[in-house]
Amino acid sequence: MKLHYGHYGSGIETLIILHGLFGSERNWMRAVKSLGGHFAIIVPDMRNHGQSPHHPVHTIAAMRTDIEELAFNLNLEKFFLLGHSMGGYVAMDFALRHPERISGLIVEDIAPRSYPSRGILSLINALSSMNLSRITDKKQADFELTAAVPDAAVRQFLLTNLASRGGRLYWRIHLPALRDFVENEFESYQKNENARFRGPSLFIGGADSPYRIRQDADLIHRYFPAAEIETIPGAGHWPHYEQPELFVESILRFTGKLTNDF
Repeated sequence: MKLHYGHYGSGIETLIILHGLFGSERNWMRAVKSLGGHFAIIVPDMRNHGQSPHHPVHTIAAMRTDIEELAFNLNLEKFFLLGHSMGGYVAMDFALRHPERISGLIVEDIAPRSYPSRGILSLINALSSMNLSRITDKKQADFELTAAVPDAAVRQFLLTNLASRGGRLYWRIHLPALRDFVENEFESYQKNENARFRGPSLFIGGADSPYRIRQDADLIHRYFPAAEIETIPGAGHWPHYEQPELFVESILRFTGKLTNDF
């Protein structure tokens, strides 16, 4: 699948950033601005998100294939790869299958395991149940979503996926495909038990995140033996958004690009 992507930065080395579920390229602009002086940065909209095409198949394997195609089309033989949550699954899978192509792997707030899906499915149900034909703008959509999603920050994040065409609102995300992904892959994550990525890798978690990646340190090191594991204080599941300076500092330190000017 040909993905929409943004191309930023001026560095010699390339960093590809893969967003998480309900995310898009534009959710990463603050981090991109801080990292752009160190890397050439590629930020795709993953399939069924943002401006990329919709498709009924939404699996880790399919998304990995999309990134393989993107890297081929951009003539990228080796690069740093960063993935958040859903994008972290894809980044791990890519590194395990193509270790020779990864200069360094960065995984944000996810481990190589399955997770309960109830909370995410409740968000998908809330979005799916909204009658967009009766909603005129995002302010009204926010009001309609309040009962199901009381956290204002989460609502605003979800509503970044609401767009308008010809005066009618629609979801940029393909909700049925995302539901299938959450039910069939997020809750039943499968991996090649014999695969290993022995190159440099950094797993960054939020200290307040329910994913608690430090508790999975043994599992992470089984598949990524050289992995460093960091937790960022004051951050939940979105360290790149909640603590952007600390997040970028971790990446620059890991990639050897941290300077006194940061």
